[in-house]
Amino acid sequence: MLRYVDATTATIWVETAEAAEVVVEAGAVVASARTFAVHEHHYALVEVTGLPPGTPTPYRVLVGGEQVWPSTHIAFAEFPPSVIPTLQPGKPLRMAFGSCRVSVSHDEAGNDEFGVDALRAFALRMAGVTGDPEPWPDLVVFLGDQVYADDTSPAMKEFIAARRDPSEPPWTELKDYEEYAHLYRLAWSDPANRWLLSTLPSAMIFDDHD
Repeated sequence: MLRYVDATTATIWVETAEAAEVVVEAGAVVASARTFAVHEHHYALVEVTGLPPGTPTPYRVLVGGEQVWPSTHIAFAEFPPSVIPTLQPGKPLRMAFGSCRVSVSHDEAGNDEFGVDALRAFALRMAGVTGDPEPWPDLVVFLGDQVYADDTSPAMKEFIAARRDPSEPPWTELKDYEEYAHLYRLAWSDPANRWLLSTLPSAMIFDDHD
């Protein structure tokens, strides 16, 4: 995930399967960081400095010397390269924002019950997959309820049932870090959303359902 970005600096958040050295290569700039552990999950925050202002710089992420992003999986073939779009000093900031997003299948049944996933639709348009590319905003702001911990999807209910008895409190609501981590993985694992979050700086606040 691309997080903080200013005119010359960016911070990239990476989760890995195990402890590792994470390297980000962005043009001539190379930055690295060791992972840290939280509840047996491994994360790295890589600060990339010395980037050119007002420029979208393609980048890649390596873990243990192997490229892990951009993904070479066929599901990502239609998306443009992930970039770090640094801010242009003095230019007005253009933001996209949204909230209250449920993680469901992107089929007719899911769309009928919950509506079209606006985040995914925006990602596809931004990438030029479903039409002419939209002018990119400088930042996406998530205003809360990125996930619904108290009203879980069928996929999340299956995960809960595989690790504990859902007839006992808190039933099918989220109980611990592992369940929150899995729900966010479900929410953001769609290729379109992964590409958007790798290319558009993001900030978020939490609300009651998070």
